[in-house]
Amino acid sequence: MPFFKIKDENKLVITNFKVMFTSFKQTSNFIKIKRMEAKRQIKFNKPDIFFTVRNPYKRVNSFFLDKFRNIPLNAKLDSSFKWERPQRVFFPLLGLPIRASNHEEIRSRLLETSFKQYIEMLQRIHQVDEHINPQSWILDHPQYFFFQSLDIDLKSIKIIRIENKTEMDFFADQTGFNLRKKANNTSAIKEEINLKGKYLKIINDIYAEDFVNLGYSMLKK
Repeated sequence: MPFFKIKDENKLVITNFKVMFTSFKQTSNFIKIKRMEAKRQIKFNKPDIFFTVRNPYKRVNSFFLDKFRNIPLNAKLDSSFKWERPQRVFFPLLGLPIRASNHEEIRSRLLETSFKQYIEMLQRIHQVDEHINPQSWILDHPQYFFFQSLDIDLKSIKIIRIENKTEMDFFADQTGFNLRKKANNTSAIKEEINLKGKYLKIINDIYAEDFVNLGYSMLKK
């Protein structure tokens, strides 16, 4: 689960997969903790809480470019290679067994999947993996069945939009995070991604709660 305690400080960072999780994991003073520990910290220590979030459209795009393009294009498909769970959840919708093992066939299916096809599948399975869940769910949603709520109010935590330089400068100053640290960068992959019509509506419907809670503008056309 993506929760981090700042070493030697009463500060907690909550994030989501595809929202700088890997960069945080590689930061020495960010100590990864489980949801149970995060809930305990919140209840008894009353830490300063930072909730790093990402524009839902960019998060959806990043997942596609990483899981459907970057990994299939660059993975060394040897005997030790394993496809990630966020990819495997799509296998049945791609006509593949959930435990499919033919790496070349899987690679081809992923690379053949268009962005529009991905969005149509996302509509059906966004509930099943944290990489594609709405970001707001991490705070309070039955999907996280063991601890359904962290018992925090959005008004009491500092929401950090990673696209906002002022907010990220503040976050770096408060936590010691190195803003130059980048991980899982998909900028080298050139693919035109258009959000229009019914595909835009699908994303708006799935992530409606995030647009409301996290201060992002929802596109209409």
